[in-house]
Amino acid sequence: MLTCALSISALLTVTIFPEKNWFTCPTAILGKLYSNTLLVSLNNRISLREESNTHVSTIHGDKIAFAV
Repeated sequence: MLTCALSISALLTVTIFPEKNWFTCPTAILGKLYSNTLLVSLNNRISLREESNTHVSTIHGDKIAFAV
């Protein structure tokens, strides 16, 4: 969400002020923000994997059993 808002602000500064270099400020921050977003999503996979290991579901024929 924050990356989208920053990208839109960079796009708006380019279109509104094409002769100024004001768009460089949001675009300089945008690369770091994308890196942090990638690291957060990779770290979130670890917690989701640990959570999914505790809640195992099995299917036997027509019945579904959930282990808690």
